[in-house]
Amino acid sequence: MPEHSHSFELLERYLDGLLSDEERAEFERRLQTDPALAAELDRQHAVDESLRRLFAPPVMRADMIVSAQRNGRGLRLVASSTRPRRWLAPLSAAAVLVLAIVIGWYNWPRSPTQPVDPYAPKPWKSMADVYRTESSDGFVPDWVCRDDRQFAGTFRRRLGQPLLVAQAQIASATGWGISYWNCVSEDTVCVLARIDETPIMVFVDRAESDATRALPPAEAGLHWFRRDVGALSLYELSPLDSPRLLDAFYLPADEAP
Repeated sequence: MPEHSHSFELLERYLDGLLSDEERAEFERRLQTDPALAAELDRQHAVDESLRRLFAPPVMRADMIVSAQRNGRGLRLVASSTRPRRWLAPLSAAAVLVLAIVIGWYNWPRSPTQPVDPYAPKPWKSMADVYRTESSDGFVPDWVCRDDRQFAGTFRRRLGQPLLVAQAQIASATGWGISYWNCVSEDTVCVLARIDETPIMVFVDRAESDATRALPPAEAGLHWFRRDVGALSLYELSPLDSPRLLDAFYLPADEAP
């Protein structure tokens, strides 16, 4: 129990950015060898993202601002933590999610349409349908990796092999993030990004799960591109006529053959 409590405290401080450089490096080394701790980190990311979506304030329209000014009511901005869960730390991830859903239901007119738990099993969808769904939902990823280590670790834990992206090759890409869908398999990892405001998705799964080893049928207005990196198959999908992200993915040096 003391060791568990200490691990939870370290995890909280890590997520809040309160560890020293040495503590953070040691904690991230431990993540590579402690599957239970790594899984808890993923669950906490999911909780954080769910809470951010549930408690996002309503957008104030320009006419509302003008009305408030005319009525002499000043507008006040209140700073808040990016992780609204410090007082929720003693609760389990499941309890936090239930509490967040209940509070969100009573306080906001409408909850987000995206699933609260990005790890929950999802029905199968074609990659083209996933692209259209993400685009219609605002192209907002389930979560955003803080650094290369976290990015690579996501693929290692989900698919058994890490991946990195050469930043110099995709300098113009924005809005980077990751979502999870059931496309090639139930473990498909989707990388979302924009180039010149064009939404682009890269679907990543084990090559062994890709039975056809071929590009899906053509879709109106969309273009497919495929590439293998190590034991993983990558598909890029967008309206653009050439791949923009696919060639930027690579194996970390210590994993390359």
